[in-house]
Amino acid sequence: MHNAYSWGLYVSALAFFVGNAAGGLVLSSMIYMFGVTSLKPFARIGALCAFANVTAAMVIVLPDLGQPFRVLNLLLHPQIMSPLVWDVIVLNLYAGLSLIYLYLLMLPDLTDRTGILKKIALPVKDPAGFSDTWARRLAPFSLVAAVGIHVVTAWIFATQGARGWWDTAVMAPDFVAAALASGTAVVMLVAVLCYGTAEKFQNAFRIMAIFIATAFFIHLFLMYNDFVIHAWYGTDHAKETLAITLQEYGLAHAFEVLAPLLGVVVLLNRHVRKTVSGIIGGCLLMIAGIFVHRILLMPAAFNQIP
Repeated sequence: MHNAYSWGLYVSALAFFVGNAAGGLVLSSMIYMFGVTSLKPFARIGALCAFANVTAAMVIVLPDLGQPFRVLNLLLHPQIMSPLVWDVIVLNLYAGLSLIYLYLLMLPDLTDRTGILKKIALPVKDPAGFSDTWARRLAPFSLVAAVGIHVVTAWIFATQGARGWWDTAVMAPDFVAAALASGTAVVMLVAVLCYGTAEKFQNAFRIMAIFIATAFFIHLFLMYNDFVIHAWYGTDHAKETLAITLQEYGLAHAFEVLAPLLGVVVLLNRHVRKTVSGIIGGCLLMIAGIFVHRILLMPAAFNQIP
């Protein structure tokens, strides 16, 4: 805890995994809220990715506590004015919601199995109809929770007024945009590894590629909008934070922009999307770029005296 960069890695990874979790459930809820039926084969993968990533986000915070049992203090003596308490609440609610969503989507398959899997399936007459009905009912809550989990995480950073790099109202929407780009890329990566690039999935991959590109360009706009504001202030304090990111960590910043841009170009290419290696490469470029973006939350905030 005396090393800001060791601590920063935990927190960067928290933001990264929370983002991936948000993207997974947004994709699944879109199918039932907006009728994007071509994505339906990947609904379970989206819910599974959401649950896996939110679990990773919760686990990675434990080293930051020093003693994991200290998490009980958040439950027994919560300070409601602390965004950290909100984050603990929303992470656990999101994990439960994504697990319920995954169970509902898996229900038709569970009833066709034998042994313990069949025993945990709800005894309903029409499992497929029951699954669709309740997935549709939960979709609005899933969408709100997916956005909310990242907004609250962004608030933890943005409410630290002493850190000029984080002191911006743009951080929450930017977090959401970056989350949707990387989270959808994670789902797309897992989907192509599980199902390949059969022709029946090409429309789904096309929609996901467009969604990734749109979210990433919104993220770029919000990020550089904030850079312009920092530069416009003209104060030494504002320019120092920019200099840390654009000069000292210039190569990392170039990577966080150029790698996802290349990933977008790859994924939007119709011929590339017909190859497994092309989709894997494009998704990995997007995920790696957003991960470096999360890492760059730290240097400009901690290399400057508050």
